[in-house]
Amino acid sequence: MDDILITGGAGYIGASVAFFLAKKNFRVIIIDNLSNSSYRVINNLKSNFENVIFYKTDISDKFTLTNIFTNFNIKFVFHFAGLKSVSQSIEKPNLYLLNNVYKSKTFSDFCLSNNIEKFIFSSSATVYGHPKYFPIDECHPIDPTNPYAISKLLFEEYLRNASYQFDTQFTVLRYFNPIGAINEFNHGEIILDKAENLFPNIILSLKNKTRLNIYGNKYQSNDGTAIRDFIHIHDLAEGHIDSLSYTTDSNFNIFNLGTGKGITVLSLVEKFMKISKQNIDYSFKPNRKGDIDISFASPKKANNILNWTAKKNLDQMLNDAWQFYKNEVI
Repeated sequence: MDDILITGGAGYIGASVAFFLAKKNFRVIIIDNLSNSSYRVINNLKSNFENVIFYKTDISDKFTLTNIFTNFNIKFVFHFAGLKSVSQSIEKPNLYLLNNVYKSKTFSDFCLSNNIEKFIFSSSATVYGHPKYFPIDECHPIDPTNPYAISKLLFEEYLRNASYQFDTQFTVLRYFNPIGAINEFNHGEIILDKAENLFPNIILSLKNKTRLNIYGNKYQSNDGTAIRDFIHIHDLAEGHIDSLSYTTDSNFNIFNLGTGKGITVLSLVEKFMKISKQNIDYSFKPNRKGDIDISFASPKKANNILNWTAKKNLDQMLNDAWQFYKNEVI
């Protein structure tokens, strides 16, 4: 049984990947400090699989890392851990520099000193900033508009530099907007009392019977709202799994994970109302600092090299999400 280490493995995306890796009979070792996740997810993983091991710790905890690398044959690492709020990063940029860059450097250096074979990093399409052309491919100019995106880019560049010194294969996955749930494992995003992303706010508005705020209605789109590339969490997780087995001439590679299709925020809200048969009261607010108007991926590189394709459409994303959340709402 191969051993895989996942940081941030109690989070929405990290746990999704952990479920599928465990299903494929990898031994999955998770470290997470639970700062923005829950034991509920870990308990769910453990109830489904015996080959999941959890450590509640920080990625900079060298004592625990030494214990893990001593007791397990870690060859593959998925790094999801990090802070992820754009608005918080604007308010506290140094916090994002500490957590997403410096701690990640400490963690990756430790992994590399233990001769890992693959290091797969959870990055973000926010590093592209305001698009110069569509769809956005991996050659698109980089122009991050907020400290969160900058923190992702800084660590990407750190890994690029490390790739000149180590034989490890480094993979950076820049993904767009994951939604949906993996109902096979009763797994979806844990929504706290406050959220930034669109879909958690939809659920909160239904749950709390409050008005949904849609930020920006004067963008260059058919209804004035922002355009985004939404991807099913199942497809996103599969992209990570596929990143374990590809081969290229370079040991540093970047891939977009998205559908390549853009949809407006308002269109998604209206489609969800039809699927859920719920009415959502919404109002428009000024766009937020750091937001961009249009963003959707070119996934061709991942299609060709990872042999990965996003298979699920928006209806499936929204229906799966509704099946997961509706008991909390109705």
